[in-house]
Amino acid sequence: MKSLDPLRIDLEKTTLIEASAGTGKTYTIATLVLRLIAKGYLLESILVVTFTEAAAAELKLRIRTRLLETLKRLEGTESDDDDDLVRFLRTQDDNEQNDDRLIYKRFAFALNCFDQAAVMTIHSFCYQLLK
Repeated sequence: MKSLDPLRIDLEKTTLIEASAGTGKTYTIATLVLRLIAKGYLLESILVVTFTEAAAAELKLRIRTRLLETLKRLEGTESDDDDDLVRFLRTQDDNEQNDDRLIYKRFAFALNCFDQAAVMTIHSFCYQLLK
C-alpha cells in the first residue's frame, strides 16, 4: 500500500482522510492546513471537520503547535534540519511561496487569529450551518 505524503496532496482538490488510529491523520491534516496558509489562504477560510469533540480539540492544538514550531524554524530560533514542511515551502516554485518572510507573516497572522479557526465536529458544523 502506498503511504500518504501530505506534501504531495493537491491543495486544489477536496481531500478526505480516513484511516485507522495512529496512522498520522492529525499530522497530515495539520500539514495540509499549514500549506494552505503558506499559499495565502486565511485560517478562518479553511474548514477542518472530524467526528468527535476530542479529535477536534486535538486537531486544533496540533495545528496551533505546528504553526508555532514552524514560525520558530522560519525565524531561525530552531533548527529546520528535520522539518520536511519548511524544506518543502522553501523549494516551491509556484508564485511567492518560497519567500520565508511572507510565509512567516502569514503564519504569524494565522496564530494571532487562531480563535477563528474552523476546526469542528460534523455535528457542530451542521449546527453552525443551520443556525
